[in-house]
Amino acid sequence: MKINGKFLYILTFGLLLLMYLMSIPNRKPHVDDAWLGEHSYWLWHDGVVKSKLMSGIAGSEDRLLLHHKLFTLQGSAVISVFGFRLPWLKAVSLLYLVLSILVLKQIVKRMKLFNHPLSLPLFFLLLLLNPLVFEFSYVFRPEIMLMFLGLLSFFFVWLATKAEERPKLNSFISGLFAGLALVTHLNGIIFIASGFLLFALKRKFIPAVLFGIGATITSLGYFYDFRSISDFSLWYRQLTFIPSADGDIHLIIRLFYNSLGEHFRYFHSPVEISLSLLLLVTAFFGWTKLKEERSVLLVYTFLLMLTMSAFALNKTSKYLILLLPYFLMIVTVYIDKLLSLYDLRALRRIGMVASVYIVVSLIYNTITIQDKYDPVLNEHIRTTFAGEKSSEMHVLAPMEFIFDEIDNFEKITSLMSYNERLKLIPDLKATKFLKMARSEGIDLILLNDDYINTFEMRHFTKDSHVAGFVLVYKAEDLMVWKNSGRLNPALTQIRQTTQYESGLFQYHSGLN
Repeated sequence: MKINGKFLYILTFGLLLLMYLMSIPNRKPHVDDAWLGEHSYWLWHDGVVKSKLMSGIAGSEDRLLLHHKLFTLQGSAVISVFGFRLPWLKAVSLLYLVLSILVLKQIVKRMKLFNHPLSLPLFFLLLLLNPLVFEFSYVFRPEIMLMFLGLLSFFFVWLATKAEERPKLNSFISGLFAGLALVTHLNGIIFIASGFLLFALKRKFIPAVLFGIGATITSLGYFYDFRSISDFSLWYRQLTFIPSADGDIHLIIRLFYNSLGEHFRYFHSPVEISLSLLLLVTAFFGWTKLKEERSVLLVYTFLLMLTMSAFALNKTSKYLILLLPYFLMIVTVYIDKLLSLYDLRALRRIGMVASVYIVVSLIYNTITIQDKYDPVLNEHIRTTFAGEKSSEMHVLAPMEFIFDEIDNFEKITSLMSYNERLKLIPDLKATKFLKMARSEGIDLILLNDDYINTFEMRHFTKDSHVAGFVLVYKAEDLMVWKNSGRLNPALTQIRQTTQYESGLFQYHSGLN
């Protein structure tokens, strides 16, 4: 039976496009939309990157040198054109997803990865349906941009391994893109390390040197906002503000210990487990054939995994986005081989694991589609508890509250900054939490259910007077403390404070 490849393309991308179209309007703000978006906001507003949301963390409120440099600059450019608007910030990652698709199509074509007409639509289905890609391709974070730059670097690495493809020029270009990845996010170092090590393992020493030169040239862009040598001390202080349990352990030993916890990234939840199982089954049954035919892809992927395990200190699963295209190229190359050989037994085996991966992805993506954001709820909370004097008030709230309130208050500090300080001051809870807020000039505290529990505040009763604050409102999902010198007349019961249902969707404010 002949399969119409064009029809499969249309069907695959049509279904995926429908899911994205349902998801994108009023997508709920992610904490990183606020965290990283604020960096770009202050760069545009004051000409210097800072984070008032993270006040109290190593001078972040005055000047921040530890940020995702190239990504922050792009966000600032977007804000200068469209304003500090959540959808436009999120769209930056969506643009890089489109660019990544175009690069991947070129990689697949030039490397001749697939032969069967089913394979390419399957590859893009597995990639774009992945919940990490589905979520973070519309979050103002640099992982999708990193994926794009990493793919460009890999493409030129592969070209440089082929004698007929001008290896010296291509290795240099590959290094340039790897360096840009580092300027985008420090985790971009994995593309520098992996590219260099691949050339070294293949004994291509001149390309390795040229790759290193290219990477060094663009990596220097990371220091564009350093004004003096002393800025390196500020940068290091911001990098190490939260002490490491490793203490003064030697760097090499520390990287080794960091690698030992890498399994947490791959088995964090059903999303990561289903992906890991798909990769493991492919490696177990298809290793021999893959090694013979796709050695560069396999070695490069292994080097990315190895270097990420050492250098990426945070074991969060979102960094798997950088590795996903390579994982799924390997999986699809194996499936493509089985389809060409018409090996039904092996196809059923890998098909069962792939089906689990797809079902898990659909479940998680459905949750993402359902969660919506309504800025009117934030406005409602502001007018109810701050009134006309909000512009004179310093509010402590979840990060996401800056949408669309950043210009409506004198200052917004995030509860996450206090949460970070919990690592240094474990008893920063309840009354002590309120005392610190009072000492830092907080006028209004907005706690959602997560932070009510984190700071052990639930036992306080409405109208409690503690450390100069009054608990003026208490519900399951919202607790409001107000400086006793800024009390309004008695509040009436407010409705729909942080979320409400509407058909298939649940709308949230920036507090929940």
